Amino acid sequence: MKSKSRIHSGNSGFTLVEGLISLSLSGVALAICASFLLDAARGRRKTRYNSDIRDLTTQLLNLGRAADRFYVYDSYTSEVYAPASGVYGEGRLGDGLSGDYLLLVYEGASTSSFSGYPVTEMVGIYRDADSNNEGPVKIWHLKTVSSSEEYLTPEEIMPTLSEISTVEGATQLPSATLTVDTIVELAEGQANGNLFYNFKDKSVMVNGRIIHGNDAKMITDT
Repeated sequence: MKSKSRIHSGNSGFTLVEGLISLSLSGVALAICASFLLDAARGRRKTRYNSDIRDLTTQLLNLGRAADRFYVYDSYTSEVYAPASGVYGEGRLGDGLSGDYLLLVYEGASTSSFSGYPVTEMVGIYRDADSNNEGPVKIWHLKTVSSSEEYLTPEEIMPTLSEISTVEGATQLPSATLTVDTIVELAEGQANGNLFYNFKDKSVMVNGRIIHGNDAKMITDT
């Protein structure tokens, strides 16, 4: 009597249930990987944001500590350096007031020829805010003050907006004594809508929101 032979497949396939389970496990693995990558990207962005904040605060601290005087103004406009009334300094904001323009003044040694101290260097930090109270924070640095101007008021010495625009838009700086840079691409003032707060005419508080991109916002309160 002949026995029936059985044919065995060398490669048995997956059942439908096994295939569905395999796809489910693959989906979970992909979701975990995607979550890990997103967390890593957020971590890198957060590190970069914190680095930006540290760089900004360090720069402002170093500039402020070395300055001999400071003045806060509402904004950097022609009324500051060329007031219609002709009274220089009337735009300075006193204790408890805030503005979007900070002026740092550096002085040299006094001489017997003049009373007071000559201005040797000046730094202006201002926020160019738009209607949404957002805008870049820029800094100009007047590294050398001419001997004919060093005893004038800071408002008479500071560069005009047209001079700032000329230096900022030049491919080659027309003057090495004046530089202009953007230190924050986008910021929002938090000190009554402004960036700089005059604290008892002794120090300046910087209170603003640094905006990174459209969604991510980091707040610095220094």
